[in-house]
Amino acid sequence: MNSDGLNPSQFDTVFKAVGLDTLSYTPSAAVTAQGSWPSLGSMIDSGKRLVTFMDARADFTSVPYIIDGKLCPTACAILTAHDFGPEFTNMWETAFDVTDTTFDCNVNRSKGDTSTELFLINHFLDKVVLGQPAPDPEHANVTNAVSGTGSLGTQVQTCVAAHGRNPNFMLVDVRIYCLA
Repeated sequence: MNSDGLNPSQFDTVFKAVGLDTLSYTPSAAVTAQGSWPSLGSMIDSGKRLVTFMDARADFTSVPYIIDGKLCPTACAILTAHDFGPEFTNMWETAFDVTDTTFDCNVNRSKGDTSTELFLINHFLDKVVLGQPAPDPEHANVTNAVSGTGSLGTQVQTCVAAHGRNPNFMLVDVRIYCLA
């Protein structure tokens, strides 16, 4: 996430300082079709085991290993449309801030050909608090389940049926337990 709208060169400086640039996968073009991505195994074998997507201001000409792709919906509220540039050029995603257990696999945001883009399913259940969607961690064990109403497994099956392939990414609820 680049909620501050920083120039990608600022990230590049940090990546290089800690050696992440040498581990980073660089696609051959700014927009890479789903079928053109290397396998995870081939990336690991080549030593390029880090893939970095940036939700705003990615610039393939200056830092080609920071790939344009929107993964975090909160940045929309922080940055203006001008800041985003060509968002969604490498992936599409399903709806976020879902407040009922009916998770579909409809295209919510994309600027490209969804048949060739990577795709992300947003699978986290929100509840409405003071009129705004907020995480619902109390139901994460059901939301993140393999099967059942509102489960991740059921949404994946819905997406496979709708699009003929598995999603590339799944954004899920996280439940943190503190043990005293």
